[in-house]
Amino acid sequence: IAALVQGDPAGIAASLTNDLQVTAFRLLPELALLRDKMLAAGCLGALLSGSGSALFGICPDEETASKVEQRLQHQGLWTWSGKMG
Repeated sequence: IAALVQGDPAGIAASLTNDLQVTAFRLLPELALLRDKMLAAGCLGALLSGSGSALFGICPDEETASKVEQRLQHQGLWTWSGKMG
């Protein structure tokens, strides 16, 4: 909560958890590959949302988020970017 209140993207990324993700990645390894692509593109952290309807990533700033989005789109992936705060 402190990282969220302070607007600390690295702290938020470090605290991401989803217990379902391990099983989802085992059943659908493609999801783990997509998460890895997000991390390689520049996300500080990436996680399966809730019950697995989407993957989301945390970036340190808007410039990095824009670059990540461009890299992922260049790979043929659909993206949506939202702003924290």
